[in-house]
Amino acid sequence: MRDYYSILGLRKGASESEIKKAYRAKAKQYHPDRNKHPRAAEAFVLVNEAYEMLLNPSFQSASIAEDLEKRKKYYGSSKAGEMKSEERREAARARARNNAQKSYESFVQSPIYKTAMVVSRILDFAAILFSMVLIIAPFLVFALIPIDERQESGVYGMFSLSIIGSILLYGYWKFMFIKQDED
Repeated sequence: MRDYYSILGLRKGASESEIKKAYRAKAKQYHPDRNKHPRAAEAFVLVNEAYEMLLNPSFQSASIAEDLEKRKKYYGSSKAGEMKSEERREAARARARNNAQKSYESFVQSPIYKTAMVVSRILDFAAILFSMVLIIAPFLVFALIPIDERQESGVYGMFSLSIIGSILLYGYWKFMFIKQDED
């Protein structure tokens, strides 16, 4: 039997969150779209197998009643999780091989990716709007304050907000549009 903890680079008895974090890092490292090494796909399959075997509730469970409840939650029924460890290992490998065959292009077509991109664009334009407010607001305040009160109120210091807003706007512009033209 393989030491799944060492495959993911973890100590024995690692928590579920540690297992998930290590899995994401290793899967990203070995996914065939990112790693062109001839054995990367094999390593990716092994990492997926380790992840599924460590997070499988029947692999870690202590009591039978608790095990049946976890199986039902994990698999959808209590009987579905009664596979022998070798069968589970093979099923995990088959899913991992399937995931290794999926390309980045198929992920880009998924609804979750499209939703993330829409949200990202909305946040980008909100950031641009915020930086424009930082640029324009001091000028509006300056225009609304009578001439004789300007020096006393410290309005001139507000123009530093315009400078900050200009820097932010330039950064957003460069990041959003110029960087995309290079890709």
